[in-house]
Amino acid sequence: MDERLKALNNTLDKTSETHAKVNDTLKAIQGVNVKLNDAMTALEVKKKEMDERLKSSINSGIANVSETISEMKTNVQVLVAKTEKELNAMKGNAFRLFNY
Repeated sequence: MDERLKALNNTLDKTSETHAKVNDTLKAIQGVNVKLNDAMTALEVKKKEMDERLKSSINSGIANVSETISEMKTNVQVLVAKTEKELNAMKGNAFRLFNY
């Protein structure tokens, strides 16, 4: 009976040791899991910040391009008006030259 008791005690000791190792491993995994969750949260925050910066930059760029196009359109309209005025003046002068 002593041999069986020793064997049972030995099995119990090994089981207890294995249980302790499993618990230590689970605690380590939980610690890593917390770190991973924190890292993922930080990455999500960074992504949102980067998305907002990108959106702002794109909107700013679009506004600048729109303003530049508007200015160019105005400049072209002024140039066309000046050119038409000068052309009409040249036509008038040419008409006067041939009618003298």
